[in-house]
Amino acid sequence: LASSADRENRFMIVFKNSEFSDGTEIFAYQNGNDIVVNGEGELLVFDLMGRMVMNLHVNGVQTVEKPSQCGVYILRLNEKTQKIVIE
Repeated sequence: LASSADRENRFMIVFKNSEFSDGTEIFAYQNGNDIVVNGEGELLVFDLMGRMVMNLHVNGVQTVEKPSQCGVYILRLNEKTQKIVIE
């Protein structure tokens, strides 16, 4: 049972199934003011107008700062593509 004396890092969420129902792999998610990316290669981030707003190399699990503007962004890592909504 949990109590107020528990350490803040006592619990951890682990996603065993890292795919959407259509089989597409999840490689990024928003965590507060950051985006956590898991993979290796060139990460490209585009806004909905098709403009590249970020380009960086990732290697493993890496935290990157989310884009400053709210909106929908398309993340591409190698052949994988994913949409993230920044609020």
